[in-house]
Amino acid sequence: MRFSLEGKICSLVSICVVISVLFVFLFSSWQAPWVLKYSATLLFVLPPTWWATRKVVSHITSRLKALENGLRNFQDRDFSISIVNKHRDELGAVIGFYNAVGDQLREERQYLYQRELLLDTVIQNSNLSLLLLDAKDRIIYSNYEARKLFNAGKPIQGKFLSDFSRTTPNQLQEIINKGGDGLFNIETENQNHAYHLSRNRFVLNAQEHHLYLIKQLTSALHKQEIETWKKVIRLISHEINNSLAPISSMAHSGRLMLEQSKTEKLFRVFDTISERSDHLKSFLNDYVSLSKLPTPKMRPVNWNLFIDKLRGSINFQIHSSIPNQDGYFDPIQLEQALINLVKNSVESGSPKDQIVVNISQTNEFSEIEVSDRGKGMTDKELKNALLPFYSTKPDGSGVGLTLCREIVEAHRGKLSITNRKNGGLSVRLWIPNIKDIND
Repeated sequence: MRFSLEGKICSLVSICVVISVLFVFLFSSWQAPWVLKYSATLLFVLPPTWWATRKVVSHITSRLKALENGLRNFQDRDFSISIVNKHRDELGAVIGFYNAVGDQLREERQYLYQRELLLDTVIQNSNLSLLLLDAKDRIIYSNYEARKLFNAGKPIQGKFLSDFSRTTPNQLQEIINKGGDGLFNIETENQNHAYHLSRNRFVLNAQEHHLYLIKQLTSALHKQEIETWKKVIRLISHEINNSLAPISSMAHSGRLMLEQSKTEKLFRVFDTISERSDHLKSFLNDYVSLSKLPTPKMRPVNWNLFIDKLRGSINFQIHSSIPNQDGYFDPIQLEQALINLVKNSVESGSPKDQIVVNISQTNEFSEIEVSDRGKGMTDKELKNALLPFYSTKPDGSGVGLTLCREIVEAHRGKLSITNRKNGGLSVRLWIPNIKDIND
């Protein structure tokens, strides 16, 4: 049976009235002034009335206080407290709802905790470096791979990303400072590893956050290279057969014409054979260039003379001063690499006046950047850009960027590719200033 608070208060008032009437009746026959009669009545009625009222109010207050403390615990995200509920009045119903909500919140928190624990375990054991930063570039979450990459495995949470500029690999720091996604190399223990950086911006709890994902591509690249070589063998075989078949057919037709003394059409036969032979030679030369790249012949090179000669082959802009100090590299190979990069910029659809080559130099290395305002690359294209024979162009051989990488690495240098803000691509080459590549 459910008893209401209103019923309890009404019962209390009724009892007080009955007691008052009873005492008035008892004192009605008492021969005394009326003031004394009513004073005596109040003296006997007020104490039990006050005690009963205090008892009811205290009981209600204690339950409301318990409910208030429980709601404060909810505000502090503590859902572990339940309130003992022995009454079936309105306040008891409210307390019952409170306990039910607390049970549900505890279950949901436990479920979320288990999911977060599972997700954190997966992330911490992933070979993907993950950083979550707030709007001020303060690190609020990181996994083990990220800590190892930025701070030799030591904690980095709560610190700013700029605090690790000294412990961060230079190539990674360059791409972070530049903004956008990018591809870069890190040399460790005489091995060169390729990485891909991607960043995302999103709003969490009405605050802007930045997510950095850094993936090592070396093992994936090796697997893809094997698959690519298999594909390239099939491609070369197909291309050779496509050229040799018409050559063989035309040679047979030419022989029949000679036997039949029909020499007037031989010129067309020879032209077709020559055309297919030239196409096949050009096709094969692109692939042979990778396998026969000679050791760079390092020598001092005047940058002004080098740029003037390069401009004789292809057009581009320069927005920085050309170093006065000589660089040390193989001018023939580096010229070929830069021609390939500028041609890629032209084919990307960039305006010609936005294709820029900038050169800077220190005592340790020379840095060359080729940038444009073309269509840039997607994440997939960035990840596969340095794979041999991978091309985004329908008629491309996929040799250009791979050859550039081979040339730069033969100089003991590094190459990185990043998308530019507001569109376009930036390819940067770092070449150390060493006089002899065999030193």
